[in-house]
Amino acid sequence: MRLHSAADYLAMLQGLLPRGAAWRREPGAILTRFLAAAAEELTRLDSAAWRLLDEANPRTTLEALEDWERVLGLPDACGIGSGSLTERRYQVLRKLVRPVGQDIPFFEALAKAMGYPAVVREFRPFAADVSGADDYVNDAPGGSIVDASAVPATVTTSDYDGWYFVFRMEAPEERIIWFSADVSGAEEPLASWGNSLYECVINRAKPAHTVAAFGYRIQEE
Repeated sequence: MRLHSAADYLAMLQGLLPRGAAWRREPGAILTRFLAAAAEELTRLDSAAWRLLDEANPRTTLEALEDWERVLGLPDACGIGSGSLTERRYQVLRKLVRPVGQDIPFFEALAKAMGYPAVVREFRPFAADVSGADDYVNDAPGGSIVDASAVPATVTTSDYDGWYFVFRMEAPEERIIWFSADVSGAEEPLASWGNSLYECVINRAKPAHTVAAFGYRIQEE
């Protein structure tokens, strides 16, 4: 199957005309020009029907993107400020096909779905009877949180029981979203980056009693 052109529809319409001298088919005839206008509209409708296939796929949707977002409750708290066409399509996909669970493979799969090949690292307080000489000396239960932005800096007891409930997402330094001619909009930048959406999604998915830390490493060339 293929998209029919205006010439195709004009030929179809002329083929439906009755026989006789009154039903002229010459290119300059008034009837031909009238049917040509109708053929243009049929071509537009044909094209719109084919575009429904793209609109049914969140990876390629354009005109139905707002409807996808309405059905999925987007933008949500983690989607604020992500207004590019590429990011909006990505958020729809994330809502539809995100992995489910709360173990290490879940968080690594969730990060991978956002373009971050992250690895989860868990922490345990150092214990003389189980820890090795090269292990990190993590703090004991009941650690503290330092707010350096306050003047003077404040130190408060943390709400979690030390490092038993801390995990770190270790990922490359930045996820760069490059402009792509087949999926990006005309007003999108050639490249965009940032980790706020990634961190928001991880924090929203983590168990309530845990603390998610984020570490970024420079990618080797």
